[in-house]
Amino acid sequence: MEEMYCVIGEIIEICQFIEHNFAIMMCREDRTCDADELFLKMSKMTLGQVVGLVKKSGMFNEDAISDFEKMVNDRNEIVHQFFKKNDFQNNQKPNFFKNRLSYLKNRLKELHETNSWLCEIIGSY
Repeated sequence: MEEMYCVIGEIIEICQFIEHNFAIMMCREDRTCDADELFLKMSKMTLGQVVGLVKKSGMFNEDAISDFEKMVNDRNEIVHQFFKKNDFQNNQKPNFFKNRLSYLKNRLKELHETNSWLCEIIGSY
């Protein structure tokens, strides 16, 4: 279970990096933007609301926005439902724990790829 808790913590952490990178990109796109004000505003928003701002900004195509919305749904499922939906105490199915851990690791890999992509874009400004 400890490894699972660590992976979930990493998922939460990388989502925060992604939120931060969205703010950086939006301020670089809109030269009149005050980064400190935007960071403050976004700190009071959910990840879904942040993705909504990104969508409105027009910086990304619909495929990217769809990926970001999937990211929000996955993150919300992990943070708000994962342990409720997966009874780790009483489930005796073979490979249950291994499969759930694999699911989390795959989500984490996708999030790292998204964050790396955003960092590449930021570096190209």
